[in-house]
Amino acid sequence: MDVAGLASSLTSVVIFLSILTSSLEYQDFLNKVHRKLSLGFIFLFFSVTSTMLTFTATILLLVHLQKKWTATLTYAAAFLPICVFALFQFPLYYRFFIEAV
Repeated sequence: MDVAGLASSLTSVVIFLSILTSSLEYQDFLNKVHRKLSLGFIFLFFSVTSTMLTFTATILLLVHLQKKWTATLTYAAAFLPICVFALFQFPLYYRFFIEAV
């Protein structure tokens, strides 16, 4: 799963870069950009999913081996993206719930 996550991540980056470097003609926007964008998001979703599965498998192996300090560090690393996401989304929720009333 680690190799699949890395390969799909690099593929999505290449697809998004090809969108940035494409010519700015009407036919490109009409046909090609939509397909490239959809394909890039599909690879990005698969990359995130496979990376999460790899990370989960690592956590399960570390817990199974009962390495106390390694499991603690892994749990802290797993909690970090949740904190960052909550920090970035808090202003949106604040405006939606508090200012809407």
